[in-house]
Order: sequence, then structure tokens, then C-alpha cells
Amino acid sequence: MDPTGSTPEMGAPEIGTSEGPSIQLEETISASQLMQMMVQQQAAAREDMMRMVEVQQQFLQQQLQQQQAMYQQQQQQQQQFQGTTAQPEYRVSLLDFQRYAPPAFKGTAGLMEAESC
Repeated sequence: MDPTGSTPEMGAPEIGTSEGPSIQLEETISASQLMQMMVQQQAAAREDMMRMVEVQQQFLQQQLQQQQAMYQQQQQQQQQFQGTTAQPEYRVSLLDFQRYAPPAFKGTAGLMEAESC
């Protein structure tokens, strides 16, 4: 085999990779054919890019809607919380407390007696 890849029994050398089609060196592509292939590849790449942009826009729109829903839910929860804590507290004045006359602890030397009171 010589450096071009041909052997005496193979004929014309081939150029290519294991992933793509090989091209015979004797096969020629005109400039217009080459340009047409490049334009087609660019159009396909452009379509792929547009699809990716659309998917990304849809994803971002979903994220925005989810964030807005969470924000509204938080606002509602805060309003409900504020509504429950805004109720007036019931306070007893000192005079009312004295009037009820709760039992008073007078003290004791024994700990067990203090616990039972």
C-alpha cells in the first residue's frame, strides 16, 4: 500500500472515515454542487437552532408561570397568617386579676410540699 491508500489490486484510492461515506479521488464535485450541499447543511442547522430556541422559550415560559404561581401562593399564605394574628388579644387588667383572687403560694420549707401546692 502506498501513501495515497491505493494498492496495485485496489484501483483508485478512497478517502473517508468509518462514520461517513468514502469518496473516490476520481469522483469530482462541482463548485455549485458543493455550494448547494453547504447551503442545505446550513438550512438544516438553522432549523435545528430555531427548534432549540422554541423549546427554550417554552421552558422559560413554564418557569415564569411556576414562579408566578408560587409567588401568589406565598402572598395568600402571608395574608392568611396576618389575618389570624391580627385578632385582638384578650388582656386582663390588674383590677380584674385581683378581683378573681387566684390562690397565692405562701411558701414552705419542704420541697415536696411546694410541688403539691
